[in-house]
Amino acid sequence: MSVEQTEPCGLWVATGETDYVLYGRDSPPILRLQTILHELMHIALRHAGHAALSWGTGQVAGLLLSAGAAFGAAFVAHKALFLGLKLADLAPPWPEPVVTQTLVTFSVVLICSSFVLATLWKAVDGVRAWPRRSAMYRDLHALWYLLYQAVPDIVLVTPRRPRRDPWWVFGVEQRLYRRCVEIGDGIQALGPQDAQVRAVASGRAAELGWDQARAAAAGEAAAILVAVRRLEQGRVVRREVEPDLEATAGEGCTRRRRGRRP
Repeated sequence: MSVEQTEPCGLWVATGETDYVLYGRDSPPILRLQTILHELMHIALRHAGHAALSWGTGQVAGLLLSAGAAFGAAFVAHKALFLGLKLADLAPPWPEPVVTQTLVTFSVVLICSSFVLATLWKAVDGVRAWPRRSAMYRDLHALWYLLYQAVPDIVLVTPRRPRRDPWWVFGVEQRLYRRCVEIGDGIQALGPQDAQVRAVASGRAAELGWDQARAAAAGEAAAILVAVRRLEQGRVVRREVEPDLEATAGEGCTRRRRGRRP
């Protein structure tokens, strides 16, 4: 799709059958790859938009907060009615201290419960999602290590033992996001992949009875392996400057040279 500069550069649209990742048609290749990886991380981490929220802890916390606010409003109305009856020299037909204490207690307990539940939910959700995210992090290690060996500068901090595939991972959500970014940077540094290799590998995988997704993944893996071997043999010139920006800079230099007098 085409997007303006003031609009989002990417979008994830989830339906009941499949997920769609949308990005700018005219975006530079590196921005396109970054956008796709960013949206795929939303899918991998099972993020949900406000319109797609199902009944869960967020709604329960909201109901508790609303109920606490309702009891607080009832307390205010009760005190106003009680003062009005006192000014009119009328005795209230209910035990005022008991009603006041009950309304205040329910209001405070419900409001505090909603805040505690909302605060703890993120930690609880992180604990529940930790096994799935850790498994994804470990599953990506082989691909990451292959790209790291070919392009070591894709990492910000050099790992102490890059060959090791850790079973226990702290801060797995951020590490998983960073690993996907590093993999994207490595694939970008490999240069263009061979479409013929991808097609041949996918076709052979399909002949072996693999489903469409696994066959496509096999094609991608074969193309990445060939690109890594080509890089190791020195047949790829890695670009440090985005091609579109380099072309623009080159055109600017040409105009300046043409504008000079001999």
